[in-house]
Amino acid sequence: MNLVFDIGYNHGEFSQAVSSEFPECKIVGVEANEALYLQESQSLTSNNISIINKLVSNVDNEEKIFYINYQDGISSASEDFITNSRFATGSKYITNTGGWQRSVNVDTVTLDSMIANYGIPDLIKIDVEGYELSVIKGLTSKANLICFEFHEEFTEDGVSCLSHLDSLGYSEFGLIGFFDEGNIFESFTFNPNGDPYMVLPDKFITFQEMKEALKSFEPSRKVNYGMMYGRWT
Repeated sequence: MNLVFDIGYNHGEFSQAVSSEFPECKIVGVEANEALYLQESQSLTSNNISIINKLVSNVDNEEKIFYINYQDGISSASEDFITNSRFATGSKYITNTGGWQRSVNVDTVTLDSMIANYGIPDLIKIDVEGYELSVIKGLTSKANLICFEFHEEFTEDGVSCLSHLDSLGYSEFGLIGFFDEGNIFESFTFNPNGDPYMVLPDKFITFQEMKEALKSFEPSRKVNYGMMYGRWT
């Protein structure tokens, strides 16, 4: 692995996991929270990791509102997420909700522009708290392996993300995550830790198969979650 885009850098745990496994890999992290970006930039110890303070979206060079959560580190550019996610309304496992104390304007960049600037990555990781679809729509031709965070309450958005990737030529899709029902889903990969870094699903299926399998989830329950993967052959 030579190049990775870490969209939603946060504290850099994913980038560190990549760097540990692939020490020579170049990693471009993107973090929309300026305070977090400055903190993490100053603490970098690897020359192979760089971070930019942008919001990855479906358009370039616009200002978008970004909602900052100091409490749990689940900041987001999605109004739907800060209103309707499990972190806003609660769920079986979450009772401490809310915490979006302020909003800021952040300049946007698309995946297309990042590819034009840095090259085609071997892996694009997207963890942006409900804003995944906007990020993915900023990619207009297939790259390589791509993964993005999935929450049960936004199953429809997950299907839309997969549909866009399918339209670009991605042909195989998988989901690894925590499922309250346990290891019962034939089409998905159960992991008690949810979506551990750099662990791929055991099984990849077509978009139509994935779309059908996702009907097993109940968005109103807001419990299951994981990481969806897309690849092409």
